[in-house]
Amino acid sequence: MSKGTVLIIEDNKINREITMDLLQEAGFSIIVAPDAELGIQLAQESHPNLILMDLHLPGKDGFEATRILKSDTQMQDIPIIAYTALAMREDKEKAMAYGCDGVICKPIDIDSFADTVESYIFQCKISTPIKSEIHETSDPQRKEIGQLIHDITTHMAGEGIALQVLLMEKLGPLTPQQREFVKEILDSNQDVFKMMENWVRNYFSN
Repeated sequence: MSKGTVLIIEDNKINREITMDLLQEAGFSIIVAPDAELGIQLAQESHPNLILMDLHLPGKDGFEATRILKSDTQMQDIPIIAYTALAMREDKEKAMAYGCDGVICKPIDIDSFADTVESYIFQCKISTPIKSEIHETSDPQRKEIGQLIHDITTHMAGEGIALQVLLMEKLGPLTPQQREFVKEILDSNQDVFKMMENWVRNYFSN
């Protein structure tokens, strides 16, 4: 079963193939585009779970492509991750200002790359319903409350990702008792998410 569909928008053939191989091996379905124009088209046609966006593309660059996709109401909930060799703080800030949801710098860490991609998809999956409710209301007080809930769940998503990393034994083997304990915490974390999502839906429906 696929872990999700990732669209790779990258003009460098070697980087594209390495990224594709790593993610396919980890269980993702892959779509590729060598430029922004085709990338935007494929994104709108396929609605992937995540987009890896090289920032320096021929013709339209990744910054502009991100802005276009995020301005599309059908696309704005799809996480776009800047995939770049640029490591300067101002470049990262610019990527986020244009709408990127995160940054992965090249050269990548081969051992953790697929897990990082999966964590971004997981975080988007649990936060999107709440973001949608916030976006649809025009009441300032409701927006403020909704944003607070969204910020809390974003932090909780980070905790959930850390627990998943422990379960995958990326930091070392677990005893059966430790594994069961981590699973119980993770289940509790996900139960709280569901309760908060239901509360938000009920609150905004009144």
